[in-house]
Amino acid sequence: MKITSIDSKEAVHFQYKKKDEATKSFTLKTGDSLSIISDAFEGITISAIDKTSVEFSNGIVKTSGEELDVDIYMTSYQEQMLRLALQRHFETEKENFCNRRYKIKTLALFFIDDITSYRISDDGKKTYLLTTFETLLKEQIQKQSLLWMSMMWNIKNILKQVLKILVLVMLDTFHKIIVILTKILQRRLM
Repeated sequence: MKITSIDSKEAVHFQYKKKDEATKSFTLKTGDSLSIISDAFEGITISAIDKTSVEFSNGIVKTSGEELDVDIYMTSYQEQMLRLALQRHFETEKENFCNRRYKIKTLALFFIDDITSYRISDDGKKTYLLTTFETLLKEQIQKQSLLWMSMMWNIKNILKQVLKILVLVMLDTFHKIIVILTKILQRRLM
């Protein structure tokens, strides 16, 4: 997406070219959402326009002729980043909390473009980022729970096997003791 021109403090003109589609032109004003151009920009709005530049709600400032790379705002890219961050958080949490004598609580910090991309909107609708984060977090918690349950099941089965072996050893030992005592009693009775 390219900024083609800026009207002094009034509006910004964009061109958006999608693969195998005609180039589209858009004119946006302060407060307008870039999602008008592409859903990939959901949650990002135009904060300010001056004579030579435009500032977006995520803090990025661009001038006429500059481009915004739609790919870095795409759903799959954001989801991959969140999924990896959550996965790494749980790995670090396990290392810091479960494998130490002195426990360390792991905290994850996410920097987002704009707080409105994470909050429930005025009309009560959950935003894309909020919904995606909650979904991925639930998936990660479920995955960790399944791993924990699997590990506990394996431990339970191992303990069952150990108990069987102990019972057999004890029975064998008890049998040997009985045999020895029987021999001692037989000798005394003779």
